[in-house]
Amino acid sequence: MTNLQVVLAHLGMDHFIPTVLSGGSINQVYLLQNASKSYVLKLTGTDCTQSMLQAEADGLLTIHAAGSIRTPTIYQQDSIGDFAFLLMEYVPSTRHLDASFGTKFGRQLAALHQKTAPQYGYHSPNFIGSLPQPNRFHSSWVDFYISERLLPQWESASASGFFQSSHQRQFDHFTRMLSSLLNEEKPSLLHGDLWNGNVALSAGERLKGGATVEKSEGRARQMIGLRRLFAAGATAFAVAIAGMLVQPVAAASDIIVVPPGNRFEKQPKVYSGSRALTMMGGGTFKTKYQKVYKLLASDPNLIARIKKVSALYGIDPIHVIGAIVGEHTYNIDTYDTLQTY
Repeated sequence: MTNLQVVLAHLGMDHFIPTVLSGGSINQVYLLQNASKSYVLKLTGTDCTQSMLQAEADGLLTIHAAGSIRTPTIYQQDSIGDFAFLLMEYVPSTRHLDASFGTKFGRQLAALHQKTAPQYGYHSPNFIGSLPQPNRFHSSWVDFYISERLLPQWESASASGFFQSSHQRQFDHFTRMLSSLLNEEKPSLLHGDLWNGNVALSAGERLKGGATVEKSEGRARQMIGLRRLFAAGATAFAVAIAGMLVQPVAAASDIIVVPPGNRFEKQPKVYSGSRALTMMGGGTFKTKYQKVYKLLASDPNLIARIKKVSALYGIDPIHVIGAIVGEHTYNIDTYDTLQTY
């Protein structure tokens, strides 16, 4: 029996019809349906652990308890043998994200960030992608950021031989400088990775979201930058969140919407962090490009959606394809499927 069949039998849901859902690159996700009910089931991959789905369920429950953003109901999280599963509510959604959505979501996200705590940290570790992420408590934001975010990733990369002793000196110098670069602010309840595959508008016009959480610092400048992740309603989102965050660094009237188009006459330099992350993953830009090219060439449904959306906004489809290729070549890796677009 497959892992899916084992879980369905364990749950007494053998009569449900599974359909593969896209959107992630680490775990397997299915829509389970029978004549009257629908659920979402997530299964860990072969290199994932039980704690990954435990952290995801815990994060969703924490966001739900904050009372500002709707999250799917968690029905069961458990493990069978060497793999784990998470059974959640299925919330039918629409991709029609307009200015009204942007305003509402910006206000709700700002309300989430205004949930505070005595210290920076969280009651349990979680993950950044598939990498473990510690969350021990600290009284200082800078100490938390260095000890729980920068150092674990640096130590992992150094242990794998990606840095030399000169790099260590540069890293130590950088961490010593952080106290003068970062302002201490009160802790805020933050979501994890925020991209347009982690938030949607439900058919009943209630927001849903899926992300891990941490209690950390959330500044207005950082949050305004998130508007770039939304194809529609971006300006409304930025204005709403800037207007609600305490001590915003920019008034809504100061927000500048960057005009479309390629503003570079020649190819900009590749960010050094992108090169380091690609090396840490054991790949090259060429192999990453070839993989995303192959996935695009083999997905006619995605190409059709790109053409449809491009026509809607008056964009040449090649620019959308170029953005996807650039994202997966220089930023994140592709796995078996592209993330939801």
